[in-house]
Amino acid sequence: MTKPRAWPRVCAHRGGAGLAPENTLAACRQALQSGIRWLEVDVRYTADGVPVLMHDETVDRTTDGRGAVRQFRFARLRELDAGSWFSSAYRGERVPSLEELLELLVQYPDAGVYVEVKEQGEEGKRLAQQVLDLADRWGLVERVRLASFGAEPLLRAREVRPEVTRVALQDAFDPTDPLEFVGLRQAHVWGPHHAAVTLPHVQALHGQGVGVYAWTVNDPDQAVRLWQAGLGEHPEDCVATDFPNRILRAFCGPDAGKGRA
Repeated sequence: MTKPRAWPRVCAHRGGAGLAPENTLAACRQALQSGIRWLEVDVRYTADGVPVLMHDETVDRTTDGRGAVRQFRFARLRELDAGSWFSSAYRGERVPSLEELLELLVQYPDAGVYVEVKEQGEEGKRLAQQVLDLADRWGLVERVRLASFGAEPLLRAREVRPEVTRVALQDAFDPTDPLEFVGLRQAHVWGPHHAAVTLPHVQALHGQGVGVYAWTVNDPDQAVRLWQAGLGEHPEDCVATDFPNRILRAFCGPDAGKGRA
């Protein structure tokens, strides 16, 4: 009897941005409590060099403040409301540091996190190393995946922690061949927009031992299409989604939240 092929991982993009305010501990905690076992967060520096969870260069969209993240010292950033914009139920939610997220993750020994380094160049290198140093301090190196659209953070991660799985995120309009793209960045996983994923790409990448991390998959039918294109055949295959509960149900049925994602 043929063994059923595995589904790809389901990852809560920005902690599950469709269900709670993105890149907050509330979102990450909610995803973990619902049975999701992989998170994705974005990390940037504050003015005083603290890695914090924030996607945009400014705080304008996701807090009640204004200005660039890099203009705020961490203590001042913590005064902003990072939840009310999403729902009044999250009023008073704060911008968390990466270390706070790692502390939360320790409570879920079967969970992991994709950390996207938003800084580039020399600062991207420094931030990548700091992410891995913090992960090591919390005993989470094996459960961290380091991701970036830039080459510098990934190459620095390879220098300092070659065992850490690295995800090379590729812009939707970048025409570079996926295998070449991953090779130039010395990564283990290709990270394209989901629309760029095709069966030939998946087969070529899997043939070279490379996984596929597809973002941002919010349509259950699209998630199933990716599975049909071969996602799930490599242990690092993953779909990142703002609605992890929706995608998990599409893969695993109504009891999905009771098991491992």
